[in-house]
Amino acid sequence: MAFALLPAGRLIPVPPVEVALRGRRIVGSPTTVRAGIEAAAEEYTADAARRRSYELIAEEFGLVRSGTGPAALAS
Repeated sequence: MAFALLPAGRLIPVPPVEVALRGRRIVGSPTTVRAGIEAAAEEYTADAARRRSYELIAEEFGLVRSGTGPAALAS
């Protein structure tokens, strides 16, 4: 992420190796995973395209019914 933001002049602190290796994991029931994805989207102020990519991932894994996510409701 740091390298992606560098050309735009936006620098972010790089986490220590042990923190980076832990990473973010969202595991559990469909309800837990949905809550985790929504929390991540909120934490990182995800734009509509990124939110939609989360919805597509959830749909592909059978975590939501196709066409029932927030993007579908907005259209």
